[in-house]
Amino acid sequence: VLKRLREMKDETAQRAGEVRAQAGRMQSYMLRATAGDYVTAFLLNITKLINGTLEGNPAQNGQTMQEEHEHEEAGMWVNANFEPIRPRVKKWGIQYHKSKLYGGQQFERLLSEFQAVMEHTEFAEASMDDVATAAGSQNLANYSNVAWAASDIAQKTAQKAFLPLIEQLYRRSVYIMKRLANIVDQMMESQRKEASKGRRGGASSASSASVSSASVVGASPGGAGVSVGGASAGGVVSTTDYPFFTNSVKELYYDFIDKTAAVCKAKSMDEFYSTRIIYWDQVEQSAGGSAAAAAAAAAEHSEELSAAAVRELASSIFDSIKKRVTRNVLLKCYNYFLLPLQNDLLGEIQGQINVLTDDSIEELFEVAVNKRKLEQESAHLVQLQQELQEKEAAFLAKLG
Repeated sequence: VLKRLREMKDETAQRAGEVRAQAGRMQSYMLRATAGDYVTAFLLNITKLINGTLEGNPAQNGQTMQEEHEHEEAGMWVNANFEPIRPRVKKWGIQYHKSKLYGGQQFERLLSEFQAVMEHTEFAEASMDDVATAAGSQNLANYSNVAWAASDIAQKTAQKAFLPLIEQLYRRSVYIMKRLANIVDQMMESQRKEASKGRRGGASSASSASVSSASVVGASPGGAGVSVGGASAGGVVSTTDYPFFTNSVKELYYDFIDKTAAVCKAKSMDEFYSTRIIYWDQVEQSAGGSAAAAAAAAAEHSEELSAAAVRELASSIFDSIKKRVTRNVLLKCYNYFLLPLQNDLLGEIQGQINVLTDDSIEELFEVAVNKRKLEQESAHLVQLQQELQEKEAAFLAKLG
C-alpha cells in the first residue's frame, strides 16, 4: 500500500509539472510553431496516402468499388436519362474492384472506371425530327449540309451523354480525397502513441494516473480533474485537444480540394467543342472522301436515305468525340487535380497558417478557455498531492 501511495504521489507530481509547463506554452508564438508542425505533419501524411502507404490501414479504412458506390457522397454513374449505370467490372477490365483502397490507388481505380464507362457509352440514334431540325433551312442535298446536321446531332448527344459522367467523376474525386483527412487523424494518433511509448517506456499516461489517484484518496474524478491538452511526445502541445484548430485545418484542406476540382472540371468542360468547330474539322477530314460521296449519293435518292447518312456520320463523329474527351479528361485529372495535391497543397495551406495574426492563433487554440481548464486541473492536482501526503503520513504513523 505504501509503495502504491508513493507511486501515485510521484505520478501526480509529474502530471502537475506537465500542466504547469503546458500553461507556460500557451503563448501565441509557441502555438504558432505548434500549428506549423501540425499542418506539416497532417499534409505530409495526406501526401503519403496519395503516393501509396499501408499506414492508413486499408483493411479498416479502404473501400471496395461497391462500398464507394454505396456512399452517399460518391454514388453511382448515371446515363443521359439519369438512370444508374452498373459497370460490368470483369468484362470491362476494371482492376481492383474488390480491393479495399484509399488515396492515390482509389483515385486510379476511379479513373479506370470512368474510362470503361465512357468507352461503353453508345450513340443514341437520332430521330427523324432531330435530323430534320439539325439540317435547318438547308436540305440534305450535299455533303456539307449532311456534315453540319451530323455534327450538331453528335455534339448535342455527346454533351448530354458525357456531362453526367464527368460531373460524377469530379464528385467522386473530391469524395476520395476528402476522406483522407479522417484516415490521417487515425495515423497521427497512432504515431503519437508510439512516440509516447518510446519516450515514457510504456508508462501509463499521467492523466489516467490522476484519475486513479482521485479514486484511491476518495476524491471525485470529475469536476476540476479534467485533462486538457496532455503533453504529447517530446513535450510539444498536443493538438488533439484543440478540435477547433484541427477542424480549421481540415476546412482549409477541403477548400483546396474543392477549388482544385472546380478548376479541373472547368478545363474538362472545354472539351465540349461547339458544333461549328466539329463541323469544320469533319469537312476538312472528309472533303472529297468516301463519306462525302456516300452522303451525296444518298441525298439524290430519298429523305430516308439522307437521314440514314446523317445518322451514320453522326455516330462516327460521336465516337471520335468520345475518344478525344476520354483521353483529354483523364490527362487533365492528372495535371490539374492530382499534381496540385502532390505539389502545391503543403505550400498553399502552410502559407495561410503563417499569415494568421496572434489573436487569430489564440482564437483557433481557444487559449482563454484552455487556460481556465489548466488552472482548474492544476488546482485539483495540488489537492491530490496534499491528500496523498496525508495518507502516506497516516500510514507511516500506524506502522510506527
